[in-house]
Amino acid sequence: MNLYPANSAEATDWASISKAGAVKWRTKTSWGTAYLRNGNSDWGYVHIKRGGTYRKTSNHEVTAAAERQWVRALNSKNTSLAFNGLEVYASHYQVGKSKKLARTMCVIYDHRSGLIGKNKYGQFGIVTAYWTTGTRNAGKCGKD
Repeated sequence: MNLYPANSAEATDWASISKAGAVKWRTKTSWGTAYLRNGNSDWGYVHIKRGGTYRKTSNHEVTAAAERQWVRALNSKNTSLAFNGLEVYASHYQVGKSKKLARTMCVIYDHRSGLIGKNKYGQFGIVTAYWTTGTRNAGKCGKD
């Protein structure tokens, strides 16, 4: 994906976000630019790559196909406010040769800016993203 800022205001925002934590991925959404920062074992790319809180790598993917589902979820109207002021996005999709296996991509996003002055405040970006079997709304995604 990696869509770049179209105007100078977003470019300035991009520069400040990059300084606050290396960015692995970004894309345009219906509400603005979404980011996946490197993070650590608790959030971001490192968290997803290691399989989330429970190290379940089978449903925490960082593939191009997973990224497409992240974008679908982030553009979805299937959203819910979650714990600690985070927002949950969900997208339903089908997999398998017959496209009969139902899945839901859950993306938990922190819209709070990463820094206010010298104080850390939120992760700003994707906290985690994972798929689950079946169809569920964003409110049922929960923590990973």
